[in-house]
Amino acid sequence: MVLASHRAMMELMIKHDQKTEACEINQAIYMRNLENQSGQLAQALSSRELRALLSNTQNLGNGNDKKKCNAITLRSGKVLIKLNLELSLTNVDHQLVGVGADKKK
Repeated sequence: MVLASHRAMMELMIKHDQKTEACEINQAIYMRNLENQSGQLAQALSSRELRALLSNTQNLGNGNDKKKCNAITLRSGKVLIKLNLELSLTNVDHQLVGVGADKKK
């Protein structure tokens, strides 16, 4: 009787150890994936120009230093129209820099 309960206890402990090992392997894989993703994110952020806009801008290229912003599309897809936002195009890095804004409703 004692031998049978001892054997049953050992089987339970072995099953528990196997489950624990499987969980540890899954956690190690998950952590490795997180490390890869954080490395990719860090690389993407370090390769981005400082103070650059995060979206694509369209340059009309008509030679004027100041452009009118007719519409802005947000990441959510919402379009903001008729914002009298004057933008200045710098000659050094050709990035758009906001000069002033007044909303008209």
